[in-house]
Amino acid sequence: MQHIAHLLMIITTIEQQMISIVFIRAFQQFLATFPDSSLASNAQYWLGESYYVNRKYPEALAAFQEVITKYSDSSKLSDALLKIGYTQYELKNWRA
Repeated sequence: MQHIAHLLMIITTIEQQMISIVFIRAFQQFLATFPDSSLASNAQYWLGESYYVNRKYPEALAAFQEVITKYSDSSKLSDALLKIGYTQYELKNWRA
């Protein structure tokens, strides 16, 4: 029975990673197609989140920093700042 539970946990993890990869591509495509959209800052933030959940921390950091530099009036600004801190922690950048 434990083997089945472990297998289901592995399958769930793989499914989540595959979904996140689809989201990454979708957000990248949205930003490339609609860079001036009123939703661009949200797409940029969620791109960072998608990288973060996949443990692609350098990419997540760059995406969150883009929210700060490119969309400084975004409603996602404070969220991006918080996630930058979390991402720096995961990268063990204690002095950042």
